[in-house]
Formats: sequence, structure tokens, C-alpha cells
Amino acid sequence: MSHHFYQSEYEYRQVMSEPKINKCACGYDPNNDLLDCFRKVNRYSETSRLVCPEHNGGCGVWVQGSTKDETIAKWNRQEYEKPEDY
Repeated sequence: MSHHFYQSEYEYRQVMSEPKINKCACGYDPNNDLLDCFRKVNRYSETSRLVCPEHNGGCGVWVQGSTKDETIAKWNRQEYEKPEDY
């Protein structure tokens, strides 16, 4: 869990409580597993990435933003990046 930069699911949910994250266009709900779906790109930056994880039944699309709010806004507008083999 160290690559997520949060100590617990509770702490992560406190940070991510607002704004609301919509389901992916494929139907996957990232709110069910925020520790796997949402993370900072690195510990020294506010840049974050939200993914729809294929290993959990998602489609593999992702968004990246310079802040948490920007990332969530891009996700909610479905401004997805797609994997190479999408």
C-alpha cells in the first residue's frame, strides 16, 4: 500500500470524500476500490491518476490531472485516455 501514499482505507476515503467520482462509461464504479483506482503519480507532486482497472473487471481507461479535483473533473466528463490495445 506504500505506493498509494495513504496509511489506511479510512484516511484515503477522508481525502477523497468530495467531489463525487462517477462510474466509468463501461459501468465500473471506482468508488468501490479507491486505493486501487486513484493515486498520486509520485509522492512529490499533486499530479494524480484515476484508472478503470482491467484486473477488477474494468476497461483500462484512465485520466490524469495536475490536482485531485482536476483529475476527478476530467473523469466525470469522460475525458479518458485509452490503453494502446483498447
